[in-house]
Amino acid sequence: MNSLLAKTVEAHQRDWPQRLPYVVAAYNATVHESTGFSPNFLTYGRELAAPVDVVLDSPPTRQMSVNDYADHLVSMLNQAYNEAREHLGGTAERTKRYYELKSRPVVFGPGDLVWVFSPRRYTGRSPKWQRRYSGPFEVVRQINAVNYVVRRGPWAAPQVIHVDN
Repeated sequence: MNSLLAKTVEAHQRDWPQRLPYVVAAYNATVHESTGFSPNFLTYGRELAAPVDVVLDSPPTRQMSVNDYADHLVSMLNQAYNEAREHLGGTAERTKRYYELKSRPVVFGPGDLVWVFSPRRYTGRSPKWQRRYSGPFEVVRQINAVNYVVRRGPWAAPQVIHVDN
């Protein structure tokens, strides 16, 4: 949303509330790579008509009875949801592979000293100048492959920290 709004707002950036409905409409009409469908189609079972479609006389839709339309809509949505789930599963696998290419496993042992990432922001302070890490913390034990129990000092309460932090 931010990148779409950045492309549409004026230089003073104060007109974003007026631009937001149009940006949301464009976003909802765009086919998403992860699902293979637009949010409009997954919500309504069809693409919504844009003003340009009305001006250009889009092809008329087939007339159906209410019951036939309901059956058609249910079958279209079921089919779209199943395809979207398949797409999302493939996207998750692809994302996992890309992540694993870049990730490097890290193992800490009991007694190792580590710094803990803490992205806390304080009001009135510039985030550029804030410390992002606190510590050193001592590793007490490893819970599983990604979680560790650490403590700041001998009398401090132990904390469970993810290895990425």
